[in-house]
Order: sequence, then structure tokens, then C-alpha cells
Amino acid sequence: LGQIKMTAGLIAEMAPKIQDDLDAVFVKVGENRDDYFKPSADAPDTCAATPYDGLEVVRGMILSGGLPLIVDADELAKANELAREHANIDASLTGSAGLAGLRRLIKSKLVQQGERCGILFTGARESKCDLPAIPDKIVTLTAEDDLSKLTD
Repeated sequence: LGQIKMTAGLIAEMAPKIQDDLDAVFVKVGENRDDYFKPSADAPDTCAATPYDGLEVVRGMILSGGLPLIVDADELAKANELAREHANIDASLTGSAGLAGLRRLIKSKLVQQGERCGILFTGARESKCDLPAIPDKIVTLTAEDDLSKLTD
């Protein structure tokens, strides 16, 4: 993952110089989204079978210096459980992928104590009322917080 992180930074640095080429690729992929973002033939039937927002995620990742991570269904479920129990965020399973990825980065020592990270929790579980599910709080971890709590 360390080499991938370094390469991602270099790509983001080059992005302004090759913006027209990147835009052409993003347009082509957008016009043929189903050809590029689909589960593999042997993918198990899980909560994260198809990346419906894959193009937007990849575009943001490339332009920001982000890197791809793969987490399994158990890691998604654990992240979702942590979001619900500790932050009162009722995101969908795939909506907890950001936290699952952060947990993987911490375990891989690519995120260090005191670093600033942002996580988006998206998608809501089915609600039993007609009101939209909008989290009413933002959880902030400071440099003093123990990141190991996210990986336990």
C-alpha cells in the first residue's frame, strides 16, 4: 500500500498537466459505465456487489491523490457497527466503506496518530418513518484520540 500511496500522489500532481486526457477518459467511461464498473463473474452476493458511484469515486481519487482499497463484507459490517454504536450514524453497509477503508489504512500504518482524515457516511438504512435519515452530528477525532479504537 505504501507504493500505491506514493504513486497516487504522483498521479494527482500530474493531473493538471494532463487534464484534457483525463476528462476524455472520464467521458468515455461515463458513457459505458456498465462496461467498467461491474462485479467480477465469481463475486459473492454481498452488500457491495456493484459500485453504482464508481466513476465519481475513481475521478475524485485520481484528482486528490487518493488510493484504492478493497475491504471485504466483514470489514464493511464491522465499520457499519462502529458507526452505529459509537457515532449514532445509521448509514447503509456500503455507506460505511469510508470508515472500513480508514480502519485498513490505520492497520497498514498509512494513517498516523494526529493526521486529519475525512469520512463520508452515505446511504441510509430503511427507515420506519417517512422522515429522511439525516445524521445530526459530525464526529471529530483529534490528535489526542486513540486511533486504535477504530481498529479493535
